[in-house]
Amino acid sequence: MTTDGGRAPDVEDRPHRRSVGDGVRAAIASLLVAGWLAAPLVLYASLITAAPFFGELPTEAERAEVSRLAVVGVALAFLAPLAAALLVRGRHPLRVVALIQLGLSLLATFAILVAAALN
Repeated sequence: MTTDGGRAPDVEDRPHRRSVGDGVRAAIASLLVAGWLAAPLVLYASLITAAPFFGELPTEAERAEVSRLAVVGVALAFLAPLAAALLVRGRHPLRVVALIQLGLSLLATFAILVAAALN
């Protein structure tokens, strides 16, 4: 507003910064950010599947399932937040959350590697 109560010039002539696809991108990024929460569960499921019960070693089919679950868990832990961060633009809150998730995944991986090296 101006001092005389009128509107500032060219207020209505400013282009809208949002494009049509921003809502779809944010929705997909939201699903990827939420999917990141499943990564520890999927990785835990791969560990349980590989565990020997009553002295029996896992069968070939169980080992193949362990491999698939491990790949899905790693993809959810790293690729889901990376894809979400790349989908949204600028300083969108989803981008910040996705980058935090990616940092937490890297930190957890580093901690696991250090713990494995100390044993």
